[in-house]
Amino acid sequence: MTRSQKVALACGSVTAFLLIGVGVGVLSFLLGADRAKKSALAPMRFDLSNRIEILNHPALQFRRGPFSISMWLRTTTKRKYIVFMGKRINGMGDGWVVGANDENAFSFYSAGCASPASSPQSFRDGQWHHLVVTRNNQTMTFYCDNQNVGSGPDTCDHNEVHPLRLGMDADQGWHFEGELAEVHIYNRALSDPEIALEWNDGKGRKTGVPAGGLAAGYHFEDSSGGHVFDFSGNGHTGRIIRSAATAAENSQP
Repeated sequence: MTRSQKVALACGSVTAFLLIGVGVGVLSFLLGADRAKKSALAPMRFDLSNRIEILNHPALQFRRGPFSISMWLRTTTKRKYIVFMGKRINGMGDGWVVGANDENAFSFYSAGCASPASSPQSFRDGQWHHLVVTRNNQTMTFYCDNQNVGSGPDTCDHNEVHPLRLGMDADQGWHFEGELAEVHIYNRALSDPEIALEWNDGKGRKTGVPAGGLAAGYHFEDSSGGHVFDFSGNGHTGRIIRSAATAAENSQP
């Protein structure tokens, strides 16, 4: 092989290597962009007067069974008591709510029964935080940003027939002021590794965990005609409702 042939072969090898490198880089970029798209949080804003309402269904009644609720939230509200999700129509009636109390602890309140709460958390900072509430047997556990932040007894029979409401409590209740994203409701208690999957390194998850049990799930970008669709395939479509908040509700500290 002549010297010029060797040079040409070397140049060809370098060119091929560079093309392969560029190809791999482009593919990695596209895959990364696809992963980012799948994990991006698409929130809905709640302003004390709007909610998403899902009709009652036996699959959304926990009774004494296990369940898990996973959601992302962002807020700077100063209101002492807030509700991210609830299943009651009267603040003094039956049903339950997932929210936060005046000590900045996440809580699960159920009328006439135990009301467990987490330790105080710094979540009113305008940043996204991931909240998971699970019940396994008669113990409720709270997770914030993939960390166990407390547990307590929940011996209740959550036997009610009310619609499920996201972003608002009962008509004169502890409404939410902020954003929610990727609300996932399971009919079983998620394990710690599954909660880590929901956390997804702080990026959020767009699908249910592989082992199943997803009763309802909501991407808020999947909305049309005043409705939010249930991506679980179980048909629990939510309706976007706006109602006037009273002056007393808006003035709550």
